[in-house]
Amino acid sequence: MRPLALAPQTLPTLRPQQFLRCAAQSGFQRVGVRILQGSPRNRPDDFPAAVRGANEIPELRAILDGEGLAVVDLEFVLLDAETPVDAYRPFLEMGATLGARYLVTCSMVPDPAQAAEKLQALCRWASEFDMSVAVEFLRYTAVKAVDDAVTLVRASGAENAFVLLDCFHLHQAGDRPENILAYPASYFPYLQLCDAPGPPNPDDEEVMRQARTERLNPGEGVIDLAGIIRALPPELPISLEVPNLVRTSQIGEVAHAIRLRQDAEKLLREIDAP
Repeated sequence: MRPLALAPQTLPTLRPQQFLRCAAQSGFQRVGVRILQGSPRNRPDDFPAAVRGANEIPELRAILDGEGLAVVDLEFVLLDAETPVDAYRPFLEMGATLGARYLVTCSMVPDPAQAAEKLQALCRWASEFDMSVAVEFLRYTAVKAVDDAVTLVRASGAENAFVLLDCFHLHQAGDRPENILAYPASYFPYLQLCDAPGPPNPDDEEVMRQARTERLNPGEGVIDLAGIIRALPPELPISLEVPNLVRTSQIGEVAHAIRLRQDAEKLLREIDAP
């Protein structure tokens, strides 16, 4: 069975310390950490799942070590036209202490050349901490689909820049498995797995709401998850990002995470069966 990680957005109301303990109780050995909520200008106290400062890092490191958890990625840096890239360095330093491999970024920079320059600079900072940068595409940002993300990564010229595939946003962009197959598999270091209740929604505001509060467990919706997974290397790591606030309120965070893991494992067994 390929390794599964739990993404912090799955349980967005938990503080990072609570999230890590919940992930361990739910049978996960790999996690993401919300080190930043997009921009340094955002108030950490407004986002429970985000780390509030460097003073929390020793406690988080102790929990990771005590629970035997490894950090896959840090979420998330929102590149914009105004914020200098070096403003993100303190967050990279904190994440490096936690042993993260990837930093997730999205771009709101409308000019392609400026976006590539900013991504290149972010990748330089990340390389100092032995990290790579994963560009996530979202339909309501400047990087809307697989093609856009690959174009940005290539334009940056950074060897440690990759593309993060999130099944929800892949679906909402209208991309299909063949869009993934158009590029070398090396562009895609891991997959964020979830399902969606219906076809792509034309309303970006509704897409954003569903992405943050109403995703479905793998196998519960309409996304061609088998096709997406088969388009990628069989050993590719998978992160589960499935916020579902109604379900979590009904059964609790640990039960939601356990059920999510079990549903993902069931789907993978079916896909990997000879």
